[in-house]
Amino acid sequence: MLCQKCLKKQATVKIAQIISGKQKEIYLCEECALSMGFDNAMKQLPKLFNNLMLDVSEKDLAITERHPSIMKCPSCGATWDEFKRTGLLGCDKCYDVFHDQIVKVLKQIHGNARHIGSRPVSQRKPIIQNLSKLKEALKKSIANEEFEKAARLRDQIRELQGKVSKN
Repeated sequence: MLCQKCLKKQATVKIAQIISGKQKEIYLCEECALSMGFDNAMKQLPKLFNNLMLDVSEKDLAITERHPSIMKCPSCGATWDEFKRTGLLGCDKCYDVFHDQIVKVLKQIHGNARHIGSRPVSQRKPIIQNLSKLKEALKKSIANEEFEKAARLRDQIRELQGKVSKN
């Protein structure tokens, strides 16, 4: 797809805006995106984490100083100080080693350490497939005049639709 601003280069940046409940998408080349003030957020992520880590309270710093062995991953050797500096963990074990500190950072950033939002498409698809099977079974039950079964199916469909609409 071509850049929607210059109409010359290949679009590599997608900007999505929600205005009055409607999503509008703009596709731009990297130069046009930068000229419009849109920078690659992923490039800025380590800097953001570094700034957040600088805000760690004195109490948290005192814990780090008293327990330096806790602040180093035994698997890869990464330290909490390295994470504070770069915003990157060394391996999957770091999540266990630095769990308490990561939770504090997430709460500072998002106000919560638990994800609250829509399900990934991969998790929604089975629910939608199950819904279509239930709707087909409902039609058959009604055609066969099995109204009690149809009522149960209707309730199951409503429950699944509620799950899909929440996510």
